[in-house]
Amino acid sequence: MANLNIDFVNIDESEIRRHDRLLMGGVWAEVGLRYDDGFVFKGQNRPFFIDKIRPIQLSNRDITGLVEGRKRIGDRGKWMDLLLRSLGYEPTHPYFTHRRKLLYLGRLLPLVERNFNLVELGPRGTGKSFIYQQISPYCHLVSGGQTTVAQMFVNLAERPARTGLSVGCRRL
Repeated sequence: MANLNIDFVNIDESEIRRHDRLLMGGVWAEVGLRYDDGFVFKGQNRPFFIDKIRPIQLSNRDITGLVEGRKRIGDRGKWMDLLLRSLGYEPTHPYFTHRRKLLYLGRLLPLVERNFNLVELGPRGTGKSFIYQQISPYCHLVSGGQTTVAQMFVNLAERPARTGLSVGCRRL
């Protein structure tokens, strides 16, 4: 409960098992809190309890539903269109040739391949960073201005002068 500056919150163990990524941190969720001033744990008052939780982000790693859904779609072209549509693009627009669809889907590679960095150069406002800002909290995005290769891929501790778009993502 970092946003509320609450260090200790009680939660039922079954909720942790159901949403295992909660232990990793960084999962956004809507929660119902309860306050019980009488609860003491190891001599300290720990009054906050999570009664209900509805994760906004993916909170577990069960992808069997996704795999089954992919099998039902069948056609690779339909699957590509679904992915593009879920990224905010309309794949039936005449702009999207098969090659352009593949190029746009290529933007997802840093999300699924370890140690895969992507540099995409282009003018402002062309959607280079849109996917990374919307789809995953595990992406490091460097955009705008001027930068060097070392700043983009090595020295991310400082705020570098920047250019283009560089993306590196931790795999889940």
